[in-house]
Amino acid sequence: MRKQLKIKIISNENIYEALDTDGFEVILARNISIENYTKILKYGRKVISFYEDEDYAFIGPLLENERDDSCFVCFLNSLKRNESPIFKRLNRLTELKLQKSSENMTFFIEFIEDNIMNLKNRVYIIDKYNFGIEKKRIFKNVECTVCSRENSDIKELFSHFNEDYLFSNSYRSKHIEDIIYENEDIFSELVDKDTGIGYRIFRDVSSNIIPMYCVKSYIRNREFYSYGRNSDVIYSKYAAIFEMIERYSTIVPHFNGSIYGSYNELKIKFDNILNPKEFTMPDKSQFSEEGYSLKVYDDNKKYYWRKVYEINSKEMFWIPEQMIFFDNQIINEEERFIYETSNGSALGANLEEAILYALFEVVERDSFLVHWYNKMSPIRLNIDEIDNVEINNIIKYLEKKGYSIYLFDITLETQIPTIWALVVDEKDIGRVKAYNAAGSHINPEKALESALVEIVTSLSVYNEILSTPEKIREIQKLIDNPSAVTKMEYHVYFYSLKENFKYLEFVFKNNSEIKFKDAYYEWYEAKEKKHTLSDIIFKVSKNHPRIYIADTNSYITKELSMSSVKVIIPSMLTMTFGNQNRRLNYERILTAPIIAGKKRCPIDVKDINLIPHPFP
Repeated sequence: MRKQLKIKIISNENIYEALDTDGFEVILARNISIENYTKILKYGRKVISFYEDEDYAFIGPLLENERDDSCFVCFLNSLKRNESPIFKRLNRLTELKLQKSSENMTFFIEFIEDNIMNLKNRVYIIDKYNFGIEKKRIFKNVECTVCSRENSDIKELFSHFNEDYLFSNSYRSKHIEDIIYENEDIFSELVDKDTGIGYRIFRDVSSNIIPMYCVKSYIRNREFYSYGRNSDVIYSKYAAIFEMIERYSTIVPHFNGSIYGSYNELKIKFDNILNPKEFTMPDKSQFSEEGYSLKVYDDNKKYYWRKVYEINSKEMFWIPEQMIFFDNQIINEEERFIYETSNGSALGANLEEAILYALFEVVERDSFLVHWYNKMSPIRLNIDEIDNVEINNIIKYLEKKGYSIYLFDITLETQIPTIWALVVDEKDIGRVKAYNAAGSHINPEKALESALVEIVTSLSVYNEILSTPEKIREIQKLIDNPSAVTKMEYHVYFYSLKENFKYLEFVFKNNSEIKFKDAYYEWYEAKEKKHTLSDIIFKVSKNHPRIYIADTNSYITKELSMSSVKVIIPSMLTMTFGNQNRRLNYERILTAPIIAGKKRCPIDVKDINLIPHPFP
């Protein structure tokens, strides 16, 4: 039996009556302006949005708790972001001055009474001619200026942190199937052309041996893509969605928790404000380079700051927010003084897993850049003895296609296995002369597989992209022109050109070779050993005592009971794209090879390799 609700209908004409709703259970805000909707929310009552025109009725969402629930403006912003045709129709209804009375109000009230429990974070779209119903999920929109947001509480987050968390041999705390099963409804709604975090998902048919999926998404005017690669088609699809969640969480801040002020102002109020100059900042020589668009940092200029957790001292520090979120200016509109990427960002089934994979990524990219800037020729890896089906299948596939595969050990002082994979088109069979990737993991076979999967899925994609007449013309400007590498994709394009292969030749100068199992004998001797997170932290901390963890969670990760973090290690090199955006930590570049036992003496600063790196 339907439970009748005491509903007070409020429109623009009787907005003043919203103050007198003590006898009602819920306010039904009908075709109301955004200004008046905002006023109603301040009264702290349950509010259901209701908009209708001659063709459609839009019922929902129910807003009960402003901090947790999505509001109508979240819905509107999502439609606008995804360029949904629904947006214009609905936005027009918020601007109408006079309202027609509804002929079907009794039906709509009964519908609300029947579905009240399902209206939170959802909108029902009803076709008034055939009464067909479409349901749309709303996710709390980071661009919304109407409903409030939770505070990011990193102290609370780390109150449950278990440094001695013991990983299984999979190094995952939960199987992907379990995560999907537990959140099946959410995953089915995350990608939606009207309101999804992802606009659409599609399989890249050019990736043959390893299925690859791609998700296209937007945050305001920022378009971004997320990729999933796995030998299993279904896992590949969900891997793309997981990467989308990670990127969505790390592009901009989703929770409150920042402070605003200059370093000189804030250091008087707080003991734990870190000067950005303690991190690797752009070199003044870069300011005049082609494509450089960053502003100069100033201790007296105001910026947004956010707390991070230093894992060894267990203390909290404030750092500039733009060092955490690589496009935070989309939301807070501050000027950027530093170029950031998703470097060191990871999503995990729990906090410990997220930190583990974030550490692996920081180590991987640091090792790659140390070798690149020093023009170090790493030792080659012989994998003839590896009994790994996935790895061997990829190698056979690439060789059958006519590619030469070179694998190098680039492990440094952390002793976390790190591998550089380089594939060369010796026979000019495609448009990509050389493609590079790297992987880092405590299990060296996982590190190698990660790099190879990146290569085998990307090669076919870039061969296709670079076959169009427009791209063929575009990349001609990159021939022998390193300064023209001003965009992320240009790093790949530059080394796709056979004329630029000479910049990679130093990599092959070391003719020595080591068997894979000999290179990583410590892991093979104790391959059944399980590691704690503290084991990995210890390996890194011996030479890098400052490890900052930033909370990059969003409402999505919270709802999925997952965790998103960014690891920042100032004493390591960070990956950047666009050669003008490089961040050169000279101390790390010069001393890392010596600390790792790869060189006896540092190179001269003038000999640092400033040719754009080939990292994809």
